[in-house]
Amino acid sequence: MLALEMVLVLALEMVLVLALEMVLVLALEMVLVLALEMVLVLALEMVLVLALEMVLVLALEMVLVLALEMVLVLAGRSSGSASR
Repeated sequence: MLALEMVLVLALEMVLVLALEMVLVLALEMVLVLALEMVLVLALEMVLVLALEMVLVLALEMVLVLALEMVLVLAGRSSGSASR
């Protein structure tokens, strides 16, 4: 009878240890997945921010070039009309 109790206790301990291991592994997987998602989201945000900065810089350059062209054209017209 004592041997049967020992076997049952050992079997129960093994089942509980395996269940605890499964819970811990699942929790670790969830933590790792969340961490990976956070890293990927941050990387995507960085890429999007850099792309937006590049677009804004290019747009600003275009506006400045157009403004400079307009100033030069107007300056050329005013100097041309003054020489006449």
